Amino acid sequence: MFQLLAVTVGLFISTNLDDMVVLLLLNEEIINRRLRVREVMYGQVAGILVIGAVSWLVSIGLSQFAPSLTRWLGILPILIGLKMLITNLRNTPGDEQTIPVQTKSWQNVLAILGLTLAGGGDNLAVYIPVLQHTTPIRAAVMILLFIPLTLGWIGLSILIARIPPIKWVLAQYTDKLVPVIFIGLGILLLFNIA
Repeated sequence: MFQLLAVTVGLFISTNLDDMVVLLLLNEEIINRRLRVREVMYGQVAGILVIGAVSWLVSIGLSQFAPSLTRWLGILPILIGLKMLITNLRNTPGDEQTIPVQTKSWQNVLAILGLTLAGGGDNLAVYIPVLQHTTPIRAAVMILLFIPLTLGWIGLSILIARIPPIKWVLAQYTDKLVPVIFIGLGILLLFNIA
């Protein structure tokens, strides 16, 4: 059980470092009272559950119809990491990702859900091969563990948003660290090390 927890936490953190920057930006909206914490929580949890469920369903399909292709999914995180690196080199400082803030709570939740799903391609590329090599019960436990991890991630972002030097370091270096992590995860998946 400890190994399952450690793998799940490692997967979650490695695929959600980029999401921390988004959450820090959303915290600015919370501080300015244009968003509520619960709207961010509902949207993020719904998004991560959808990403987890889609990953699981695709992994089951691959297991049934093309099990030998799974290791080649390691190419996806490598390509995503390389694309992130290239994009980061082309972007000018100050380019920020944000959402249009709505007046109704449910619209904010849907906007955050959409933002979570839009940024979840990297999660899919990593979760699918990992979930393919686990039992259905363990996969379900992993996906359900994403709920408290997501809530903890949001809580951590709220704490970080109140510490300007840490927020600055994350904003400066996350775009450089995340692509390297994805390339590393892709290599691990490609060579069946993960």
